[in-house]
Amino acid sequence: MSDNSKNDYKISSLPQLPNGWVWVRLGEIVESIKGKKPKNLGDKNEFLKFPYINIEAFEFKRFNQFTDGKDCPTCEPYDILIVWDGARCGLVGRGVKGVIGSTLAKLDCADINKPFLFYFLQTKYEYINKHPRGVGIPHVEPNLFWNIPIPLPSLAEQHRIVAKIEELFTKLDAGVEALKKAKEQIKRYRQAVLKYAFEGKLTEEWRVKATQVRANQVRAIHELPLP
Repeated sequence: MSDNSKNDYKISSLPQLPNGWVWVRLGEIVESIKGKKPKNLGDKNEFLKFPYINIEAFEFKRFNQFTDGKDCPTCEPYDILIVWDGARCGLVGRGVKGVIGSTLAKLDCADINKPFLFYFLQTKYEYINKHPRGVGIPHVEPNLFWNIPIPLPSLAEQHRIVAKIEELFTKLDAGVEALKKAKEQIKRYRQAVLKYAFEGKLTEEWRVKATQVRANQVRAIHELPLP
């Protein structure tokens, strides 16, 4: 899609969906609540006890700033956050309990399963990130974002889709963990091979056979008839 037409999704031109599904634009079903920088911000103490979710806390769950939570939008672990400003604009993640940072926004949706929306937006990160607004500091382009079409099944089917995604992701995670263990086992095996090599254990059987061959040769010589 060219830059000139990137905001011009035409619902009628989109692929046909399964029965019961419909195309809708994000702006029809989703609202955003932009974060803000609190007046009181610093190290955690008895007054500043609410985590401030800046980009570091959002991406790595490292909380190094806290606030009193006054006049600031908050989020919960079940909420969806999106990076609205900065190089990572368009990146979505699960919320954490705290105060939403100024470069983030919370996405609210009434008639859609939140995990369904979360997984869908993960597929749109590259598209959103490559078409930002602004030159110095990039921002999510609102016209582009709110006009993104989303294929929407019934709420019951959304739940089933999310359950299947998470089931498959769990299997993938288990596979990754198994590969890590196998890689570690191979690493230990390689080290054991090298250790045995320089302890003479790899050629121990060969030495035993060679010794036996020499013994047989000596025995054969001694058993030769004298002239």
